[in-house]
Amino acid sequence: RLALSQPSCQESEIMGERAFDIVVFGASGFTGEYVVSALKDGAAKEARPIKWAVAGRSADKLKGVLERVGAADIPTVIADVSDEGSMKAMCERTKVLLNCVGPFRYHGEAVVKACVQCATHYLDICGEPEFLERMELKYHQQALGNGCLIVGSCGFDSVPADIGSQVAREQFKSPAVPYKVETFLQLTMGEAGGSIHYTTYQCAVEGFGSAADLSNIRKELAPSKPKVTKLGAKPKLEKGPFSDKRMPGMSGFLFPGADASVIKRSQESFTAADPSYVSFHPACYILLPDGKAKYLMMLFGGMFSFLAKYSLGRQLLLAAPGIFTYGMFTHSGPTKEQVAQGGFEMTIFASGFSSTPTDKDAKSDLDVTVKLKGPEIGYAFTSMSIAQLGLCLLEERDKMPAGGVLTPAFAFDKTKAVDRLKANGLNVTIESGASTATTAR
Repeated sequence: RLALSQPSCQESEIMGERAFDIVVFGASGFTGEYVVSALKDGAAKEARPIKWAVAGRSADKLKGVLERVGAADIPTVIADVSDEGSMKAMCERTKVLLNCVGPFRYHGEAVVKACVQCATHYLDICGEPEFLERMELKYHQQALGNGCLIVGSCGFDSVPADIGSQVAREQFKSPAVPYKVETFLQLTMGEAGGSIHYTTYQCAVEGFGSAADLSNIRKELAPSKPKVTKLGAKPKLEKGPFSDKRMPGMSGFLFPGADASVIKRSQESFTAADPSYVSFHPACYILLPDGKAKYLMMLFGGMFSFLAKYSLGRQLLLAAPGIFTYGMFTHSGPTKEQVAQGGFEMTIFASGFSSTPTDKDAKSDLDVTVKLKGPEIGYAFTSMSIAQLGLCLLEERDKMPAGGVLTPAFAFDKTKAVDRLKANGLNVTIESGASTATTAR
């Protein structure tokens, strides 16, 4: 189901006729413009010329984006998710599509459908588990048959946590085996402060409201999922706020995004590809400084969680994002200065056993810490990440799975994706065992 192979004959024939290597769809959107800029920079560093284009509904807006990023000579493609013909025409012209049009639960399926029909590889920046898993349910087998890769969450959600967790797991060399992996995300801002664009907020609100849909999708997917091997007793999942002596001065909260869902799906894919694979117990958290930030999170997080359960509550949340997020989410999004000054750190604590335990209550005796540090995560890192993964797919297609709806960690496992990310602003260090000797991957 998830075997590695060369691209199919059908795919190879189609790919040889494409006008473009990569198209950025939704290029005139807030995040889309950052992706265009990142792809321009990334393509210029490639060993061979990259033929790329931008796509969206308005030619004037697309040209404006290209002028602002200094790429006025790049072609434009007119396409609209409400026009199936335009979707197919766009996908037929490119080998890889980078989709930046959200909320994905409303606008994403038309793009995935067209890519699968046209055997076009698809990457997106989605952080909506309901959409991601629904696409797996509906299109995995068809994508596998057509030899195309459909890979969601190629930005902030969920590359750092998904690929970072896999980096941590890889440190447990046989006979050692992993036990659990915990990710702790910390966002940093400069003097200019920070904010997040409204579309991201809208995705979060609608995502909370689709919990029942997600549950039903998982029930339908369950028969096709392998039994994942996890060793040791199931650890307690903290909801927060909680303190952890490894992260002094900080309060932890359960991360509300797609990270845990994406990691889980990655581990299922690794297991399907190799039934002897040993997975781990995952947990994803976000950190806030003790004090004001902690209490604001408790207040506004609780209010958000309660209101998002109900249709009227979601309407209120969407009508006044500033009020319900203490001004963090805005229709204008962050300024260029705020993005330039922002950053993130993700600390990943992994523990394991020096050999396979015979007692389910055995205590782990090995520890690994992976630290990721990079630029502002929502726009600077996200745009760099999806651009580099798109370029990586072009250059290393033969090292990737045959096709299907997959996750970043599994799809790019055999490639140099991590090296690409490191070369473009992501710092990765690994500390193993009691010696805490720091090495780069």
